[in-house]
Amino acid sequence: MASPVYVRTGQCTLGCGACCRTITFLVKAERMTVEYAQEVMKTRVLLAHPAYHEMEDVRNWTELHGFTVGMEGGESRIVIPPDVMQAHFRWTDNGVMVDMPQPCSMLGPDGLCTIYGQPERPDACANYPMTPQHIEMVRDVCTYAFEE
Repeated sequence: MASPVYVRTGQCTLGCGACCRTITFLVKAERMTVEYAQEVMKTRVLLAHPAYHEMEDVRNWTELHGFTVGMEGGESRIVIPPDVMQAHFRWTDNGVMVDMPQPCSMLGPDGLCTIYGQPERPDACANYPMTPQHIEMVRDVCTYAFEE
């Protein structure tokens, strides 16, 4: 079964920055158990979709949030910063989304991106959110909508 294709409508609200205060990782559903979730928070390592390491733009986006990215067994090995104390795991059609409250280092106190319009801003930022699952944690403030 193919993943649905979504069309994003709407626009960002100036100064909101809600999407930039949390980072979301995609993990294989078969990997996710309660024991694995506990192990992730204990070892501070999450194995996620390979794109977080293989795609330079996505890797840069991840690293701007303070996460270190490498590879392990065909998956991205993501080291969780010590100040991230919680994670929210939710099951979707594409796998498990792991949301972690960790603001982007380029998010200014005014809720604006300090590298907006600069070449070092990852394309992932401009294209985010890409699916309704990406805004799950900020649905109450996000002004984007999605059509399938």
